[in-house]
Amino acid sequence: MNKAILSYLPLCVICIIAIACVSFSEIKQADLLCSNVEISIAENPHHSALLNIDDVYADLNSNKSMYIGQNLQSININEMEATLLNDPTIIDCETYFRMSDSTMGKSILCIDIQQRTPIMRVLSSKGTFYVDENGIMLPLSKCGSARVLVVSGDIHNDYQAGVNIFDQEEYKKLQDVFTLVTKIRNDKLLLPLIEQVAVTSQQEYILGTKIGPSTIEFGSNSNIDIKLSHIKAFYTSEKTKENWNKYKSISVKYKNQIVCTKF
Repeated sequence: MNKAILSYLPLCVICIIAIACVSFSEIKQADLLCSNVEISIAENPHHSALLNIDDVYADLNSNKSMYIGQNLQSININEMEATLLNDPTIIDCETYFRMSDSTMGKSILCIDIQQRTPIMRVLSSKGTFYVDENGIMLPLSKCGSARVLVVSGDIHNDYQAGVNIFDQEEYKKLQDVFTLVTKIRNDKLLLPLIEQVAVTSQQEYILGTKIGPSTIEFGSNSNIDIKLSHIKAFYTSEKTKENWNKYKSISVKYKNQIVCTKF
């Protein structure tokens, strides 16, 4: 009997120590004060910043001085995260406390933010906005313009912050052009060549280019992959490279054809 009790004794000691450590930690946290705030906004190599530190404080309706000297238990980091995630330009964030290396009894409030990645800028008759790689509508940024494909023409949608264009039927035009833009963006040859997609009233696309013919008549969104392969064939042709400046436009609108128009 005594041996059985003794066999459980180490486990009991460990549990007591663990409980004591947790209690001690909670007491210590109650005594800790916030000595600084560090906001980190992860850079995206594909575009300039969509927000800055001032925007983060504006989202929180606060400023740095409001946190300095505050007891850690009075700062609700979960609520801060939820508030920041309401910003349509933020895809993820994490708030936590880190012990100060130089100041005993004080801690640093850390806010780590990841921005969304816009892939197209929409010039609608009712406003201008971005759409990110997941279909989320984003506002323009005061920090600079993202270098993304521009979508213009017969687009008449309102901007709705944080709305996914695939959740509403009224954004069907944007859904279709999103598919084309995504394929262009994921192609190493086409992305540097194409800078704009114009939507006509017939729901066809005209692509604006940076090199070679100024426009490409793309047609409807049917057979997208085949049409893009024709464009790539045109641009990789040795004969084409020698005569780029002679072509005004090309068309891949028609099945299995590349129609070139010279000046």
